[in-house]
Amino acid sequence: STSINSNIVSFQKWLNENYASSLSVDGSFGKLTRGAAVKALQTYLNKTYNLSLSVDGSFGPITKAAMQDNKIWVKKGDKNDLVFILQGLLYCRSYDPKGFDGEFGSNTETAVRAYQGDKSLTKDGEAGAATFAALCAA
Repeated sequence: STSINSNIVSFQKWLNENYASSLSVDGSFGKLTRGAAVKALQTYLNKTYNLSLSVDGSFGPITKAAMQDNKIWVKKGDKNDLVFILQGLLYCRSYDPKGFDGEFGSNTETAVRAYQGDKSLTKDGEAGAATFAALCAA
């Protein structure tokens, strides 16, 4: 039997409440949860940075380039929906930011560094286009 991951449940509920994702809250990280996370990311980027990304749930080259070109990343001290999305995706990938609170603290930074190291990304503890692209990959 598959155990239900309560951290993924929290993420799914948050996506449903804040981004009308209509996910079934099952605590497992599948295609629908990943797509909903990317749609939330794209919606947030459009709203906050006045971008016109298509909200298609696919973190492709256009979304990645938009983050790079607009120098969008999250780092220690930040508090916003991108941090919620980051923390949720870290849990989905079995990394523990020790909290799902939208606040980028030391534990989130540690989890980001661990993930970056495992994925051969620049291990700077900040989550930008490359880190989000990896977290959102199929």
